[in-house]
Amino acid sequence: MYEQTIQTIDVPDKLCEKSGISFSVVNNNDISVFPFRKPLPQNIGKSSEFAPCEGSVYMLKANSIMDDPELRKLINESHAIFVSSRSVPTDENSKHRVLEQSREHRSSIRQCIENMHQAMCSRNADYENWIKILESIELIWHLCELLHLEAVHSDIVLPKLIEWSRLNSVEYDENISKELHFGKGAEIRIGEKYWVQIMSLLVESRFEATRALLRLHSEADSKSFMEADAILRGIPIYTIYCGLSPVEFNGRWRAWKSMVRSKISAGTFSAFPHLLNVMNILGGVEPLFPLLKPHCHTWYQMLTAILQFSDPMVKVHDLNYYAQQCIDQFGGLSKLRLLDHTILALFDADLATVIKKLQLTADNGWSAVHLTNLLHLSGCLNKSPETAVDLEPMLLEYGQLLMSHKRFWQIGLMYLKYCPTHGKESIAIQLCSLPIDNTKIAFKVIEAARSNGLYDVVKSICRVLAMKHVKEGNYGNALTWALTSKDAEVMTQIADKYLYKYSTGSSDKELNCHNILTGLGQSVFSSGRLTFLCKYCDFQRCYQQGKVNEAASILIKLLESRISPKYFWFTLLLDALPLLEMKIGTPVFSHEDSNILLANLEELAIGWVDNPVRKTHNFNDQIKIIRLAITKNLARTLLLQSNAPTNSNTIICY
Repeated sequence: MYEQTIQTIDVPDKLCEKSGISFSVVNNNDISVFPFRKPLPQNIGKSSEFAPCEGSVYMLKANSIMDDPELRKLINESHAIFVSSRSVPTDENSKHRVLEQSREHRSSIRQCIENMHQAMCSRNADYENWIKILESIELIWHLCELLHLEAVHSDIVLPKLIEWSRLNSVEYDENISKELHFGKGAEIRIGEKYWVQIMSLLVESRFEATRALLRLHSEADSKSFMEADAILRGIPIYTIYCGLSPVEFNGRWRAWKSMVRSKISAGTFSAFPHLLNVMNILGGVEPLFPLLKPHCHTWYQMLTAILQFSDPMVKVHDLNYYAQQCIDQFGGLSKLRLLDHTILALFDADLATVIKKLQLTADNGWSAVHLTNLLHLSGCLNKSPETAVDLEPMLLEYGQLLMSHKRFWQIGLMYLKYCPTHGKESIAIQLCSLPIDNTKIAFKVIEAARSNGLYDVVKSICRVLAMKHVKEGNYGNALTWALTSKDAEVMTQIADKYLYKYSTGSSDKELNCHNILTGLGQSVFSSGRLTFLCKYCDFQRCYQQGKVNEAASILIKLLESRISPKYFWFTLLLDALPLLEMKIGTPVFSHEDSNILLANLEELAIGWVDNPVRKTHNFNDQIKIIRLAITKNLARTLLLQSNAPTNSNTIICY
């Protein structure tokens, strides 16, 4: 929105110099640049003339509003105002509340500009470009606020334009304050700077300050200066509180103007050429443009001055006519910048064009989103289909931009929540693409997904984290994330890997999964593998606590139900071995239990040639040891049953 020089960036790559370059858009702010030459039709399928070579990809990142600490404050403040604006009830006071929030936004912009000025002085920070951008945004925002968010009494806009034109005149106020400390003297009478300040005040319609400065002149007691003071004192100023209708004010203003012109014609000010120029401007003596242009920095500053001295009752729809005349004095339409075109669109009440122009500003869509939001809430964009502007695409783009940054993803989430059509889908995509560096961030992202009803996203994130821990060999944490996801497939995969690692002897550690599985309740039945793992952990716990009968019962049920994976049978049979060899009065395993153990052992020994446990060291020897232990247990149980006082049961032997 201001004059910029085109920046040239050198790519320090010899291959790029030889072949040429191309680029690809990565996201809203980044592009990748790489060596590239389009192959000729006859060379398609053949090796490049540069092969073999080492190519590099260079990332070019545009300046972002999220890269600077001062601008980050602006993002946070505007987010709070945005959320607050969305809670404004639609009643008779809603427009007043929207106007207050617009002023809060402008206050944040002004504070950011002041902070940048201080940073430039204190730590030599380079904020010149950002200051220009923010000042342009503030100028447009203020004008839009005055013309469209505030009430315009009787459609008379000059009071609003005068207020707006004084926005960037702080330096004049400081200079005049210093000047007012001087006394009367010849240096004031003959100083060009004095009259430049007089004209600057006049252009901004600061008539009281103009009178105060004229009274400092060494000839202030002369008739000419006293008449000038009386004219300035009596100038009609239209406000809603002046007590006059537009027609009455117009009559009074014309009478005052005729009086000024009559005094000019009478030669009252002819002795003082500079004072005569001042009176010519006040009287609207043609031509005004040559008198005003040296003291106006922009065409819109001249517009305000021209209207004050030629048509103070101008209506909104007439602004464009006067604006074109002022633009011609500054080189015509060809010299206009983006800022100028945006201001012209505001004068024409073309808010749709204003929003489009704001989207071209180098602030990553910040101003367009927040100003459009206020205009939408005030009803200014819904007056006709021609002026309607869809806010959702802007919210989507801005929210996605914020979510791409690790500092602002939660703020970006709030903007996407207010997108009724595509907001939920966008939130799902952005949450899945967030880099999760630690558990704290993971829980925040999962909570955000749950609060938005995105349970598939929760499953997806937990699945990714679970698989990440599996690759790292951390099966305990992997199982925890699998349980959090409540995804039966993931639970089965993790539990299966957990059991397989344990059964094949890849780890000397115990399962140590009891703490993870405690308190799951019905969740253990989400997966057959998980149910088995839970029961197997119960077996280990009972065995370690000396509850051998309970442990034996669990072990037999696991084998009998066939819920365990076949590669884990060998582990279960090895776990049964110390129970079979216990030297106690009554065997831990009954005759029926021994038969179940033996049946599983024989099936394991002769079946499933590709079973990985068959590759275990001394597999055949261990099978013999287990078979011998089961045989001895069968013999003991047979002996005990035969010696029982009553034996009506039939003993089954294999």
